[in-house]
Formats: sequence, C-alpha cells, structure tokens
Amino acid sequence: MTRGVLEVLLVDACILKDTDLIGKMDPYVVIKFGDQKRKSTVARRQGKTPVWNEKIKFDIMDYAGNTSDEHHPPQYKLNLKIMDKDTFSKDDFVGELTICVDHLLAQGMVNGKADVYPFNYSIVGSKQSENGEIRVGLAFTLNQAGEYENKEEKSKKKKHGFHLHRKHDGEKKSGGWKKAFKRHRKNDGEAEEEEGEQAGEEESASSESDQEEEVEEAGEEEEGNVFEKLGALLESLGDL
Repeated sequence: MTRGVLEVLLVDACILKDTDLIGKMDPYVVIKFGDQKRKSTVARRQGKTPVWNEKIKFDIMDYAGNTSDEHHPPQYKLNLKIMDKDTFSKDDFVGELTICVDHLLAQGMVNGKADVYPFNYSIVGSKQSENGEIRVGLAFTLNQAGEYENKEEKSKKKKHGFHLHRKHDGEKKSGGWKKAFKRHRKNDGEAEEEEGEQAGEEESASSESDQEEEVEEAGEEEEGNVFEKLGALLESLGDL
C-alpha cells in the first residue's frame, strides 16, 4: 500500500455566462476524488472572474499503478464542479470538468514528487456548452513507507508509554492506599495495646488496693482481739 498527498491549487476562473440576473455570482468549487469530497471557499460577489488561490488536499491511500492506455480508461480522476452560491434559492450549476491524474501519480511514484504548473482547463456548462476556463495546478507528494512506519512506531510507543504511565499511577495509588490502610491497622493495634496496658494497670492497681484494704481490716481485727484479751485479764485481776 502506497500513501501520498494529492494537492489541487485553485487559482482563478473566467466564466462566460453569469447565472445571476441581478448582481454578481458567488462562485465556489466542489472537487471529488474517488470517495473523497472537498469544497472551496466562496468567492463573494466576484461574478465571472472569481479568484481563489486556494490549496485543497486529498489522501492517496493506495495506488495500483498507471494502467491507463488506449485500451484502458484513466483510473484516477478529479471532478470539479463550479457552483454559484445563492442565499434564498438552490445553488446554481455553472459548469464542470474532469482532470485525469494517472500520469501525475505514476511520475510521483518514481521521483517521489510530481507537479503540473497551473493550466487553464475548459469548463463545460449545461447542455455540454463551453462556459469559460478555470486555472488549476496539481502536485503529488509520495510519503515513503519508512516515514509511515516511524509514525506508527511513535504512535505505538506513545500509547504504550501512556498505558505504562497509567499502570504506574495505578500502582502508586494502590500502594499508597495499602500503606495507608496498613498504617491505620497498625495505629489501631497500637491503640488497642495501649488500652490493654492501661486496663491491666488499672486492674493491678485495683487488686493491690483491695489487698491493702484486706490487710488493714485483718490488722484492725487482730488489734481488737488483743484489747479484748487485755480487758478480760484486767477484770480477772480485779476479782482477785
């Protein structure tokens, strides 16, 4: 598959018949190449002598070679249709012409580039009558396969880099989330350990306090028993 660019230079035109009865025509050109269609700007109020000086490009996606000869009609054609732009009614047909570009493409395939200096082509109006001339230049530039391969490789690398970037971002985001979750779990664990230690200390303090109270109560009971024994001893001595 060969790829290139066909460039059409619309220079100007000299039209014999004006389609507008009042005022001047507003000519524009519709160009077709295969299934591609382009439209020029409108030459506002320029009548029968419009000037465009406009370049219009077409993509040549594949080229089977120049097969046109006395037995085979031209395969690659440009069809130009000149129209008059109307505001309140349907646009008027001015004329049309066909330009064969087989030889131009074939020359460009060999040399990498080919062009045709602006030339006056006859405009065929309604009822196949001549309706002036239009000046058109042509150029074809071949895009080397290597250039397309490099573009495709760059595009693939760019897409691959984009996916890697997205992947790394995802890993970073995922890693950050996991780390934050681990830190959260760790902080929760440390908080639980601190709460357990505090509860243990409180339980230990409570147990020690209870033991001290029991010792004090036991001491008080023993002290009361001693006094009772001393009282009984004194009473017995008094009886004597």
